[in-house]
Amino acid sequence: MASLMDRMIRAAKLDVHLYEEVEADTGAMGQAMGVVVLSSIAAGIGSIPRGGLGGILMGAIAALFRNGDIQRKSRLHLYR
Repeated sequence: MASLMDRMIRAAKLDVHLYEEVEADTGAMGQAMGVVVLSSIAAGIGSIPRGGLGGILMGAIAALFRNGDIQRKSRLHLYR
């Protein structure tokens, strides 16, 4: 199993082989959840200027909901 950091770098480079590898890896769900949580925390940190220290928590929660909504919409698009 490839490391999380390696997969994130390859995803940023838009490595086509990575997406095929992740699709075949049934154990990649944990890594995917880790990436979603890390990106949500980063969004929370980015919202400090607007919300102070409470902005970290609120920004992270808002980002988690946005990620879930985006994923739900993309799944709905697949079923059309």
